[in-house]
Amino acid sequence: MPACAQAPPHPPQASVFEAQQAAESALQAVGDSMHLLGWERRNQGSAALAVPLYAAALAVYEAVLGPGHPQAASTLVNLGNAFFDLGRHPEAAALYRRSLAIDEEVLGTEHPDVAMDLSNLGIVYRNLGHLPQARRLFLRARRLLAQALGEDHPSTHTVDRNLSKLGPAAGAGPGDEGGDSLTPRMLAQEVTGTLDSAPPGFAEEEATVGAMLLRAHVDAAREAAEAARAAACGEEG
Repeated sequence: MPACAQAPPHPPQASVFEAQQAAESALQAVGDSMHLLGWERRNQGSAALAVPLYAAALAVYEAVLGPGHPQAASTLVNLGNAFFDLGRHPEAAALYRRSLAIDEEVLGTEHPDVAMDLSNLGIVYRNLGHLPQARRLFLRARRLLAQALGEDHPSTHTVDRNLSKLGPAAGAGPGDEGGDSLTPRMLAQEVTGTLDSAPPGFAEEEATVGAMLLRAHVDAAREAAEAARAAACGEEG
């Protein structure tokens, strides 16, 4: 009788680790490509096409790098920008708040990226008509940018322009109205809590925002394909 074939030996642990690293690097490269495509589509005026691309990139970054990685935060901002372009302001605000939480945790409470997160959120609230809330966010953002980058930096001037657009209805007075004792994230939470109706909070409640958004877009694409197939079958009949 022929001898039983022996099972192949297990690959060395180092080989498994290297294979895993290679797979993660390849997956991250896919995420980078999706992120770049999303950026290109949005800059071409096609925010609706940018959203699923950014969502796909975010899902990859959350899976490979972790949901608290700065690259995930950057993609959250870009995804929020695309939602903003589409007039979906509450969803943009939720994504900006998530990015703010990550940046504050990773970069610290006085980093320029944290200031820009506050400014982004202020722009959303301004467009929703929440002018006093927007003012508090802009004022804190401006103070952080002036300290970190200087009074004459373009980012500081951008926030100055955003403040000037609020007008007298947003209130007046120095500082950010008693918010100096709060961290930027706490300030954003306090400001959001003063709104008449709370915006959707999915970005804070979901552990993997990118995967959730990507799943929603995959489901929508599947439904559209099934509808198109059904319509084609009806025409043939």
